[in-house]
Amino acid sequence: MSPCAIVNSTAEQDIALLLVSHPGIAEAMLDTANAILARKAPNIACLPVAMDCDTGTCEQTGMSLIDALDTRRGLLLLTDVHGATPANVAASLARQSRACVLSGLNLPMLLRLLNYRHENLEQLIDRALEGGRRGIEKHEPS
Repeated sequence: MSPCAIVNSTAEQDIALLLVSHPGIAEAMLDTANAILARKAPNIACLPVAMDCDTGTCEQTGMSLIDALDTRRGLLLLTDVHGATPANVAASLARQSRACVLSGLNLPMLLRLLNYRHENLEQLIDRALEGGRRGIEKHEPS
């Protein structure tokens, strides 16, 4: 398990994000979002969590990642599947760091997060949830 790189800048930091997912998912989403936005998102890290991982070790790695982030404006944890091992690790990290967890991470949600991180935490959460929901649609064949 190797976490993806943290990108920090010297400007006033946005709300910190930790993406906690099954291996490869958060990293691919972040890479894709960075490509779409044509910039690297600052103050963000990924924690890949395998289904058979030692959760204690994953939590220690997660806390190290959180410690490396600038959380003065807040911290938001995102996970791919509610109730799965990554979500359980995220819940434990949230308790330890007094952060909120959003599950059901998808690319529209992440793009909203990266575009509105200058807002306060509650506004950011509302935008993320709205973006995630609005990014899911059923398309009928024509």
